Amino acid sequence: MASLMLKAKRYAQPKYIVLGLLIIYAILLFIGPDDEDQGAAPGARADTAAGEPIKEVEAPGIYELDFLNELIEEVTGIDKLLKAVASGKVQTDRILYNRVPKCSSTTLRYIFGDLATANNFNLEVSNNFAQEAVNDTGEGEVSMQSYCSIVFKAFEISCLAEKVLTDEVKNLKVPSLYIRHVFFVDFQKHDRPNPIYINLVRDPIDRLVSDYYFKRFQLQNVFPMPEERRKRTYDECVFGMFPECVAPTPKGFFRIIPYFCGQDEKCFTPSQWALDRAKENVIKHYLVVGMSEDVDKFLEVLDMMMPTFFKKGREMYESKLSFFKEKFKSGKIPPTNRTISIMKDMMEYDYHFYEFVRQRFFTLYNRLKKLPMDPTPPPLR
Repeated sequence: MASLMLKAKRYAQPKYIVLGLLIIYAILLFIGPDDEDQGAAPGARADTAAGEPIKEVEAPGIYELDFLNELIEEVTGIDKLLKAVASGKVQTDRILYNRVPKCSSTTLRYIFGDLATANNFNLEVSNNFAQEAVNDTGEGEVSMQSYCSIVFKAFEISCLAEKVLTDEVKNLKVPSLYIRHVFFVDFQKHDRPNPIYINLVRDPIDRLVSDYYFKRFQLQNVFPMPEERRKRTYDECVFGMFPECVAPTPKGFFRIIPYFCGQDEKCFTPSQWALDRAKENVIKHYLVVGMSEDVDKFLEVLDMMMPTFFKKGREMYESKLSFFKEKFKSGKIPPTNRTISIMKDMMEYDYHFYEFVRQRFFTLYNRLKKLPMDPTPPPLR
């Protein structure tokens, strides 16, 4: 089989290469991997051509990697996504970036806008963004009715709204990248093929602190509040046990996992179930989930896997670093160690998910870069 594939690469016409690859993936979809393959060590397959460059399969789409067999042996889920592409359950000409707030998403909007012009694809940015609601004092819990209808009107959406979203993405001019703050939606529930999902996460406490001060000093008109509350530090908010900082809901500290868990009500409360569902969706549906701390590497991976959309993305980002640093100056006050300890005790599931994403991302990054395969990512900051 390996020799046949190598001969096909040398002598076959490109259209037959594409057809052959899709047939192979379709077969894999139905027969699944052998038990022996699941336990094979990285690099154990003889048909992996080490050192060869990335080969384009189709544009726009996911690009065939000569070391794909090695990649499949790692716990990244990329193999499942490729099988879904081959079966028609995923459309590679539509990408959905369901961006998590305060995870470099505004920076990426700038970069993706420039890439859309440079690489000639359609960029759609949804302005359907919810404003958080507070009661008269801004201190207590809002009613459940207000909580669901106002706070989550853009993030957690009804089944009918899901259908509207899937139709909107289906009708996009292709190739398209669609950006929206919205919890994960499974398009197949509505008889639509899923787009390629991408996203970024961030150290959970760092994200919370950034969001806390951002609302106070850069979005004053969007989030009106009494001056006393506006001047309250994040430490004071945590020590005072105010719901804004310590409520175990997406209105409080539980903000990252719901973006990957989805629309089920159980996704909005910290639990093992919500964590497992979020991890399962990442494995099945997300081509890349990177970290805000490593935007450059995230863009590099996207360039290597889908260059039709993301060619030169890292270079574009690095050329504008000074602009981003000036534009997104932060007035945040770093939390004390006591605050960090309190919040980490509350955010066990959040950090489990963050570490899972980091491990998956650096496994993929190291394979793409052909770096020595130490699965341990850089230490947490």
